[in-house]
Amino acid sequence: MVTLSPPFGEAEARALTIRPDFTFEVFVEVSGESSTVLARFVGVAGELEPVLMADLGDGRYGAVVELTRAENLTVGFELIRDGQTILSELTTLEELGIDPAVFTSPEATPVTDDPGPSPVWLFVAVGAAILALVLLGIWAFWGRNDDDEAENRVTEPSGDAT
Repeated sequence: MVTLSPPFGEAEARALTIRPDFTFEVFVEVSGESSTVLARFVGVAGELEPVLMADLGDGRYGAVVELTRAENLTVGFELIRDGQTILSELTTLEELGIDPAVFTSPEATPVTDDPGPSPVWLFVAVGAAILALVLLGIWAFWGRNDDDEAENRVTEPSGDAT
């Protein structure tokens, strides 16, 4: 649990499931009247879509978030009140109370039935690209030599002038 600067208060998070998806709850207290509270998350892939938090009463807001893998996201809260936006300081899911083992657990990595492309295909694709470039270079070189020879040829007039 973390205590944020006013108008925000205590914030916390707890993991619900790790596998097959990472699901967690996040809560924040907000003092005064509020119209909208959003949770904003940033991970290694960049900023995620903001999550609208539900008013749980007594100035407490909460949301359930589901991701495909466990990641110690950076979290910030956004309060929209009377047309003004107020942002909290940033914290992490770990600082909000989720056990750090969740992010390093083998269970945190999703298991898929599709292992993805074999590394052999990568070598085949790179080899094909290199071969195509070599053939293109040879074709361009020979094509240019034929044009050069045609420009340098001097044609002799034949003796058949009519």
